[in-house]
Amino acid sequence: MSVHDRLVKLTAKKITPVKAPTPVDPTIDPEAQAIADRLMAQFSRPIATVAPSVTGEAAPDKVVENAPVSNQTMSVSDKEFQMLRSQKEAETRAATAEHRCEQLEKSLEVVTTCLIDFTMRQQEILNGCIGNLITDFQRDYAVGELRTVRTVSQLSLRLFVAWPQIADTALLNLDVTEEDISNWRKWYRGYKEHDHNYWLNLLADVQAGKLKAAEGQPELLTELLRAEKVDVKRRLEEINAERLRRCERPILVSPRSGTYVR
Repeated sequence: MSVHDRLVKLTAKKITPVKAPTPVDPTIDPEAQAIADRLMAQFSRPIATVAPSVTGEAAPDKVVENAPVSNQTMSVSDKEFQMLRSQKEAETRAATAEHRCEQLEKSLEVVTTCLIDFTMRQQEILNGCIGNLITDFQRDYAVGELRTVRTVSQLSLRLFVAWPQIADTALLNLDVTEEDISNWRKWYRGYKEHDHNYWLNLLADVQAGKLKAAEGQPELLTELLRAEKVDVKRRLEEINAERLRRCERPILVSPRSGTYVR
């Protein structure tokens, strides 16, 4: 191939065909058409996007080797700083509250143990004095009036009646089981649903053998009524006397036949 042919071939490769102008609609304003073409060209450019990382954060820029180290340090935003500080304060408060609860449980255990020993010692001495100095009738009356405590469970029952919202931890240290506490709370909710007369009649039926109550329920009901200033013993005697009076009918004698008719 000659030099001339090579020049012709190279020149032919560099020449690009000129794009024919787009036919212009005579009804369109040339300036408006030019603006439209410029906007179309601007918005048709490809948008540079950054591929997100696995964690959802933007991928870091390309690292340039031997690049000068920046003097700026990484800093968190004000919102993140507030969140971190609030989290730290919450953790501190939770740790403090947990420590207080532990101390409270230990203190409660020590206090209840000391009170049990002190109270039971006094009750033993009082019972011994009552038994040695007075008669059986006087002793029964004194026990009813003084309401002496003979077992630790009786002490726990009176504490529950004094404040039904008492924690289970305190009661468990007083010789009662979780089942007993659960029953007390259930019976207390039922107690609030009726008046005094309802429970007094129920206790009268239990004493008369007409009704069988769960173990421990009559004692709880009696203590609840006493806590509300109800004289349980006197009211039960009145109820029993009223029932007896209703059951008794006068005996009538017929003057003609001489038979007895109730």
